[in-house]
Amino acid sequence: PQLLRVATRRDWPELAGIVDSALRAIPAKDLEQLHTQWLQPKYPRLTESPGFWQNLCLLLVVLTLSSIAIVFWQRRQQHSLEQRLVAAREDIALRAASEEALRLTQFSIDQSTVGILWVNWDSHVRYANRAAESMLGYLAGGIIDRPLIDFEPGLHMDRWLNLWKRARASEDGPQSFETNCVRADGSILPADVSLSFLRFRDGEYLVVYLNDVTERRRALAALQESEARLQGIAANVPGLVFRLERAPVTGQIDFAYISEGSESLVGYSPATLAHRDKGLRSLVHPDDKASYHRTQDHALDTDSDWSWQGRILTRSGEQRWAEIKAITRRLEDGAYVWDGIVWDISESKRIELELASSREQLRELSAHLESVREEEKARIAREVHDELGQMLTVLKLETSMCELAYAQLDPGLNERLNSMKRLIAQLFQLVRDVATALRPPILDAGIASAIEWQARRFEARTQIPCLVQVPDNLPVLSDAKAIGLFRILQEALTNVMRHAQAHTVELTLTLEGDELCLTVSDDGVGFVPFTGRSTSFGVVGMRERVLIMGGQLLLESEPGEGTTLSVRVPVDEA
Repeated sequence: PQLLRVATRRDWPELAGIVDSALRAIPAKDLEQLHTQWLQPKYPRLTESPGFWQNLCLLLVVLTLSSIAIVFWQRRQQHSLEQRLVAAREDIALRAASEEALRLTQFSIDQSTVGILWVNWDSHVRYANRAAESMLGYLAGGIIDRPLIDFEPGLHMDRWLNLWKRARASEDGPQSFETNCVRADGSILPADVSLSFLRFRDGEYLVVYLNDVTERRRALAALQESEARLQGIAANVPGLVFRLERAPVTGQIDFAYISEGSESLVGYSPATLAHRDKGLRSLVHPDDKASYHRTQDHALDTDSDWSWQGRILTRSGEQRWAEIKAITRRLEDGAYVWDGIVWDISESKRIELELASSREQLRELSAHLESVREEEKARIAREVHDELGQMLTVLKLETSMCELAYAQLDPGLNERLNSMKRLIAQLFQLVRDVATALRPPILDAGIASAIEWQARRFEARTQIPCLVQVPDNLPVLSDAKAIGLFRILQEALTNVMRHAQAHTVELTLTLEGDELCLTVSDDGVGFVPFTGRSTSFGVVGMRERVLIMGGQLLLESEPGEGTTLSVRVPVDEA
């Protein structure tokens, strides 16, 4: 009855009541039939509808396409937002960097040691950094809105406008000049001024840069005074003063300075010699160019001092001896300079050559006298050996004859004759010793045999072992060199015997190339070699003998380490 009453209207209660009464009057069985027949509708199955699946698929396709379109649109919007966000970040970073750069620029300008002024066209100052205020002696902000004529009295308006126009139209860079500015206290400030035109935020300014050149002017004055002093000194130096400079980057070498003394020395002006195609090398004698370039190249390559002696040719063709001495220095910029002098040594060189010639003549004379002395010794040795030997032999024979004839007559006479025979034998030995001392006959057998013979005599006289090493088949030496080497050996062994206190002596003779080397070594007390002129006549004599033979003598010794004497002489034909 509740379900059947659904169809009644509430605003008509009478009908609802009539229907309710009627329904209650119907038996339960009939009511169930009515309920089954009218109140349970039959619904169709969706799966049995043919258009259901088509509509469902169409709906799904539409939903999928819509989803794809929505996702694509969202991603596009997201990408666009990301790009705008990145652009915004870059713009923010750029602005931050620009602001930082602006702050750094402002800081650099404020803290710069160069005075900077921004000036309007009417010459009034718009901006001044701290350096400008400090240079001009004003407090902070004291320069602003002041005209430039307060700092430079000569800068009237017409001159200022002319500078403004020239700076505005100029494309060659800033204008520069030096001037004297007036400080706040009235003192003068020497300044180097540079002008540059600037457009900034629809405004035009002339930027004035001020550099305090007080120290520079003071240094320039000191430099000029120093150069004047240098030129005065160089003018009084008997020669040519120069400075050779090598650039640190390019390595180019030029004469930075040449004194006026070049006129009197070689006849050329400093400007002519300083030219790159001229220089000192053009003055060098052709025969001395090799030594000049060798010493100069060595000095330039090793950054060392330069020293050279040689001949130069003056402008008139006169030949002069000159000496170059230069000291190298490294400048702060890395450049190397050679400060030096070239002076005329013709007179001293002439004296030196004459002295060398005189020494050579004296040496030749000494060699001649030594040769004459050796020849005289040989002659005396032969005469002593031959004449005295013969006389002593005859005397010995006569004594023997007297002994045979008269010894039996007087016993005392026999004893006297025996004494005379002993004296004759001693005279024989003395004659042999004198002859040997004057010229040992062993020299005729060669220098090697003479060295061995002298070593054996030295051992017998001093009881010091003497080790000898001489090669076989030595070339034949001239008599002068053989005698010279032998006399040097005798003097060396005499020095060993007198001073060395040695236990062993070694004698070595070797042939090295075209030189014969004689070495005398001992294990004695040694000594400290004297670096100056030797005072020992023995060493001087040996050195002179070696020089006469064209050789070299080397003496090495240390206290407690013994002494070694080495003599080298060239081997030539006998």
